[in-house]
Amino acid sequence: ARDRLGVPTRLVVSTVIFRQNLGELASLVRKVKGLGVDEIKFQPIEQTYMEPDDPEWYKRSPLWVTEPAASDRALDELIALKREGWPIQNSVEYLEFIKVYFRDPAHAYEKGRSPDQHFRSRACRTAVGDFDMSSNGDVRLCYRMDPIGNVRHRDPEEIWNQRPRLPARVALRV
Repeated sequence: ARDRLGVPTRLVVSTVIFRQNLGELASLVRKVKGLGVDEIKFQPIEQTYMEPDDPEWYKRSPLWVTEPAASDRALDELIALKREGWPIQNSVEYLEFIKVYFRDPAHAYEKGRSPDQHFRSRACRTAVGDFDMSSNGDVRLCYRMDPIGNVRHRDPEEIWNQRPRLPARVALRV
């Protein structure tokens, strides 16, 4: 739709880094570039937003990276790709920080949490510019909202054009 309409929409894939996908991160960068995606960004696994805050959540998570050397290798590969010009949105500094986070999550807990985790201070761009698509195809305008459609059943352009809209000049803080 973006090519057909000539709209300047950027496509960004966001993926969470966890134990089971460490060996696939670099190939994912190559794959999304081949699909015409503009950028990919990475986020280390963190406690889900809907649970009470617990700095030791990772001790119970089956997704937590238990071999920091493996995450170091995967992140070093991403850093090399970034330096070669591959479309990785994260800074080299942040990718380096993720290595620290997996080695010492208790110390790095607050610093490592994504900006979305601190949603009370984040302006929500609901129905203005966000189009969040989950791996099952569900589309949300904000990660805390119910789905407004599914790209497996409806065209993304149709979902976007029929999205709930707010009056102009309404700024949301959530």
